[in-house]
Amino acid sequence: MKTKFSKHLCRLFVFLLLSVMLATTAFADMGPKPSLEVRVEIEGEKRAFYAAILVNTKQFGPHGVMEPNPNADSGSEPETEAERAEYAFLNFRDPDGYNYVCRIFTSETGGFKWNYYPPETFKVLLWFPDTGELVCSESLDCYAFESAFEVSFADGRLSAKKQLDIPGKALGFLARVAVTLLLECWLAITFGYRKGLRYVVAANVVTQLALNAGLAVCIHFIGGNWFFFYLAYLFLELLVFLAEWCYYSYKLPQTNPEHPHKRRVFAYALLANLLSFIGGVGLNLLWPMVF
Repeated sequence: MKTKFSKHLCRLFVFLLLSVMLATTAFADMGPKPSLEVRVEIEGEKRAFYAAILVNTKQFGPHGVMEPNPNADSGSEPETEAERAEYAFLNFRDPDGYNYVCRIFTSETGGFKWNYYPPETFKVLLWFPDTGELVCSESLDCYAFESAFEVSFADGRLSAKKQLDIPGKALGFLARVAVTLLLECWLAITFGYRKGLRYVVAANVVTQLALNAGLAVCIHFIGGNWFFFYLAYLFLELLVFLAEWCYYSYKLPQTNPEHPHKRRVFAYALLANLLSFIGGVGLNLLWPMVF
């Protein structure tokens, strides 16, 4: 019986190790990343517009600002409306030194989402094709790992407000808890801790609440800085593992006296947290809105 369990444990460890290796690559290319979403609303009469994002740095991540139009003083004129818009954006001079990057959206889409290395500080610049007017917003700062703004144009000026998706965040939390409970309860049964499932459920509900509360606090202070977000996330995951290990070491041997060894509890806590982390990454790949 012991040999059979050791074989199953060895196979599970190899599977998880391979999964981590695969997930590491997917995490770098497809996993959760900071994002910036901007929506523009024109109050009153509907007007066509083009919008662009301005940034206060020459280079961030793989992105760089666009240089002024070389034909600005050559006498050549852009032909299409889209070319006129880009011509206006390229040659706009912001008093605070913000520059245009190649991110344009129009009144037809109403907004866009920047999913890869979004700027932490930016401005929104509008161009109206009917008058050729340019209107620029004040500087805006990303306030979270996923920041969303609604920019309104009224009385000749732009104003912005944050958009908070409370229902979406609640749905994401419930989905993460459900996946974590499913995986960790299955692993607990595999380890022979069927009688202690109520403690596994209780521990995970509490630690998931604590983890998400901790991430919310981190997001409030670090804004959209993805590097520090991941550091905080890994640190909090380590604290969750330590807390669950201590709790399981006390409860699981009592309810399952046939498995009294603390090393077994340590192996379960470690593999359970690793498995739930991989499950969370997989969930994000299938359903990004829940992360």
